Amino acid sequence: MQKILIPLLLLCFVALAAQAWDIPFLNTDESKAEELYNKALDLEVQDQSDKALLYYQDILTRYPDTETAKAVRKKLAEAKESEADVIYQKVLQAEARQDFTQALVYCRELINRYPDTRSASEAQNKLADLEQAQQVAQARQQQREAEQQQQEAQQAINDLYQKALQYEALQDFNNARLYYLDVLNRYPGSSTAQAAQAKLNKLPTKINRYLGYPDGTAKDMVTELMWMRCSVGQKWNGSTCVGKAQRFKWDDAKAIHKTFAGYNDWRLPSIKELRTLVYCSNGKPHYLSMGKDANNNYSGCQGESGKDHDQPTIVKAIFPNTPSGRFWSSSPHADMPGM
Repeated sequence: MQKILIPLLLLCFVALAAQAWDIPFLNTDESKAEELYNKALDLEVQDQSDKALLYYQDILTRYPDTETAKAVRKKLAEAKESEADVIYQKVLQAEARQDFTQALVYCRELINRYPDTRSASEAQNKLADLEQAQQVAQARQQQREAEQQQQEAQQAINDLYQKALQYEALQDFNNARLYYLDVLNRYPGSSTAQAAQAKLNKLPTKINRYLGYPDGTAKDMVTELMWMRCSVGQKWNGSTCVGKAQRFKWDDAKAIHKTFAGYNDWRLPSIKELRTLVYCSNGKPHYLSMGKDANNNYSGCQGESGKDHDQPTIVKAIFPNTPSGRFWSSSPHADMPGM
């Protein structure tokens, strides 16, 4: 009985040994793939995803048919979906704040980097709507910018115009003219430019004691009298007097009723009023002896006309092309020397 059992035990041992010996040879690739997979997992735990990815790629390259490789493919696909979803969420966030340009940037990045993901498919469907929304937003932005520029331009026009008005109120007409002209040159088509032109058409030139107006009138700021800048018979062309002054007898001169520059109440000045026009370029007036009014009644300038002082004795810039000679007044003493 003992002789029979020994061979059976040996046979069982050999069979078991053979079975145990064959197992490692049947699963070599799988075990190596699992070993790499575990290393990759350890690296992920250590926040070294880039190195872990190298192991995953190594598994797919060296052991593509293993179960581990299938798990790697699934893991990588899920990772791609997750990364793609992160970008897609950025698309949605940018869209929500109406930053369509940035939303399109994220959208195209998602489609290019993760073309086979679910998020890429959703991004592709959203692309056309985002492009249209971007065009609408850009058009609105351009309109807002144009309106802003128009408002800024209008404010700039108003500032210039108000500055001109301030100078005009101060009778600083030279600076007022500069600002009105600036409005015309910089904003020629604006309604403010039209107002500035209307102001310029009436803006006087300040010379000595006079304000010379473009309509051919002048105002004496001392006496408050308004004068025609041209002698009767001459014509005002907008800048000077042209033509020849007429000569009148005193009765005819008094009888003249002239309409000019929108006024119809022009008259001959009195002798006192007429003498206020006398201007001596040498600064030396010649006074007449007329009692208590002597200081207010001077007829001419000391010295020889044309030699010691300019002739005619009047502010030529205000009364251009005034003829030299005598002018009538409404006073009965019209034959006074110098009149």
